[in-house]
Amino acid sequence: MYAVARLGYKGERFVKAVETEKVADFVVSEGNPQAIGNIAWSLARLSHEAPNFAAVIDKKQAAEYLVSEGLPQNISNTIWAMAILDHQVPVLAQAIEKKKAVRKIMREGDPREICVTLWAMAKLGHRSARLARAIEGADIVEKISRKGNMQDFSNALWALSQLRYKCPRLVKALEVRCKELVGRGSSQSIANTAWALANLGYFNKGEMDEERRTAGAKRQQHTSHHYN
Repeated sequence: MYAVARLGYKGERFVKAVETEKVADFVVSEGNPQAIGNIAWSLARLSHEAPNFAAVIDKKQAAEYLVSEGLPQNISNTIWAMAILDHQVPVLAQAIEKKKAVRKIMREGDPREICVTLWAMAKLGHRSARLARAIEGADIVEKISRKGNMQDFSNALWALSQLRYKCPRLVKALEVRCKELVGRGSSQSIANTAWALANLGYFNKGEMDEERRTAGAKRQQHTSHHYN
């Protein structure tokens, strides 16, 4: 299924078979975290709502297995997919927010996995205070600053703005690499970063509007771009 999504095929018949309650339950109960994350990512990329898959992944045993045994990429793929498909998964979100899970995501995840996880949680309306505090830690900010791109900063800052969580270290890191990041970033990621900074009170609305015009953004709705 992952290959079908990567190749851009809809695979309607195959997806419908995977999305039946019986098969979804089998895949989640018998599959490993990578398989679960890949299927979730594929369903979102193919724009299939997948309510049965979402319901199964949000069961306590499945959610805790994914978060405890999965890599940050598996967790990130899954929660990103649920956010893109607009499925509320409170049990999975609660598992991700636990101290041990946050520590693993921050320690083992790359900037993209960390920032997308935070973005997805915020998009689903979860006030992830532990994730927000962790991402502002000096070592995590350094990781994002060294290896992150404009989209990573955009995802993190947008999420933090939704939480009304001030993030001076992350903003400082953005300022240090601002010229490079803006030069390589998409107009949407630049505009959404400007919006997030304004929402957090870092500059006024007039400056925000000017940043939007400069970036050439067409809409305010934030959309996270993910990976394989």
